[in-house]
Amino acid sequence: MILPPAPPTGRTVLTAAQERALASALRAGRRARLLAQRHLATRLRRELPPTVSARAAAVAVLAALLPRLPLAPAQLPAAVGPLLPHGLGDDPVAVARALDGWPLDQDALRAGAAARAAFVAANHGLVVAVARRYQHHGLPFDDLVQEGTVGLLRAVDLFDPARGYKFSTYAVWWIKQAIRRAVATQVPLAHVPGNVQDERARLARQAHALHAALGRPPSRADLAAALGLPRARVDALTAPLPAPVPLDLTMGDAETMTLGDLLPDPAALRPHDEAEAQELAAAVRAALATLPPASAPSSPPATVSTGSPPARCRRLATASGSRARPCSRPRSAPLPACAAPPCATGSRPTMTTTPTPTPTTPPPPPDASRATRAWGRTVRDTRRVD
Repeated sequence: MILPPAPPTGRTVLTAAQERALASALRAGRRARLLAQRHLATRLRRELPPTVSARAAAVAVLAALLPRLPLAPAQLPAAVGPLLPHGLGDDPVAVARALDGWPLDQDALRAGAAARAAFVAANHGLVVAVARRYQHHGLPFDDLVQEGTVGLLRAVDLFDPARGYKFSTYAVWWIKQAIRRAVATQVPLAHVPGNVQDERARLARQAHALHAALGRPPSRADLAAALGLPRARVDALTAPLPAPVPLDLTMGDAETMTLGDLLPDPAALRPHDEAEAQELAAAVRAALATLPPASAPSSPPATVSTGSPPARCRRLATASGSRARPCSRPRSAPLPACAAPPCATGSRPTMTTTPTPTPTTPPPPPDASRATRAWGRTVRDTRRVD
C-alpha cells in the first residue's frame, strides 16, 4: 500500500481529498490491527494460563511492535518473543505456535499510523485555538491543550468522511467536550458530573435564545417546554450552588476562633456521656475504698518440687534396693505413708512432700481473717512433718 503524503506544516488545513485519503488509510490500518489482535489473542489463549488476559497481551504486543515495523518474517519471533507475558518468549516452540499464520499486514499498519499522525499534526492549531477560549477557567493552558488533544484523538478514531462534512467541523465538538469535562472535574472544589455541566450549558443557551425571542427573561416553565424536560429537572438545574467556605475562616470580633472550631467532632464523646463516665469511675473508686485490705491467698499453688527426698523415703528406698528421688506434693497436704507394692517391685517410689515455705509477708495482726489463721496453722504443720 502506498503511504499517504506527509502531513502539512504550520496551520494549513487539509483539503477534502487529503482527508478522504487519510481516512481511507486510517480505516485500513484499523482493520489490519483488529485482525492481527484477534488472531494473536486466539493463539495466546492456548499458551497462556487462564489467569492471564490473552486479549490484553495481544494489544500490548502490537502497540510495542508498531514503531519497529517493517520487519522481515524471520525477524518476527525475535521481536515478538520478549514482548510476550508470563515467560512465554523463553520457549521458541511456543512463540512459533503463537505466530503461525499471523495475518500481520505491515503496510496497512504503517499507513494507518501515518494517517493518524497526519490528522493530529494538521489540526493541532485547532486544539490551541479552542483551548484559548478556556484560559480563565482555572486550568493552565498546557493542561487545556493536552485535554483538547485527547479529544482530537477520539475524533480521529471516529471520523467518517462519507457523512459529508470536513474533519475540522467534526473534531471541534470532541475537542470542546474534552476541555469542558476537564474544567468541570478538575477546577471546582465540589465535583459536578459532566452530564450535569452539559445540561446547564444547554439550558443557558436556550435561555439566551428565548430572551432574544420573547423580549423578556424566560420563566422556568418556558425553559422546560422548550427543552422538553420536566419542571423539577429545570428547577434542579437552575438552583444556585452553595459557595464553598473554608474551614479556617475566622469568626467573631477578636478573630481568635475559626469555623472549624464550631463544627462537632463525630469521634468525640458527648458532654453528658463524659460526665456519666466520670461519675461511674468515682463511684467505683469509693466502693473499692470500703473493702478490707488485701490478705494472703488461702490456697497456695497445688504442687512444688523439693530439692532432696525426705528421710522416710530414703529409708524405704534403701530397703527396696532402689534410689529415692525428689518428689512433688501439695504444699498444704500432710505427708502420706509410702505404698509398699511399688517399693517391693524395685521401682522408684514417687512421694509427695511438703516444702518449707518462705514467708514473704509479716505475721498477720491479731484481728486477721479466719482464712489467714488457717493458712498459718498449715504452715506450722508442714514444718513439723519435715
